[in-house]
Amino acid sequence: DLRLLVSSIVSSMKSLGWTVMLLAGMIYCVSLVLTQLVSDHRLELAAAGGAVESDETAALVKYYGSLGRSMLSLFQAVSGGVDWNDLVSPLVVEISWLCSVAFAFYIAF
Repeated sequence: DLRLLVSSIVSSMKSLGWTVMLLAGMIYCVSLVLTQLVSDHRLELAAAGGAVESDETAALVKYYGSLGRSMLSLFQAVSGGVDWNDLVSPLVVEISWLCSVAFAFYIAF
């Protein structure tokens, strides 16, 4: 019985590896888009002379300020590490309400 159990676990590792690769690829693509959106938004604020940063802008930098940080935030969103509202509200307030729809689509799939 133990030999059968170990054999089953080892044979399922290939599928697990591809699943992890697919999840990592999806997190990478979504975080790339979000990081670019936040970066463009910050450049627009700087060009408009918006030197005063709001709490939402600080949250944008905290969660999406770099590609690595965006990937970590998105992984925490799907694994339960950070509340979804904490991640979505700065996007909605500072950028667009469409970000909440895109974020909900990311979480759903």
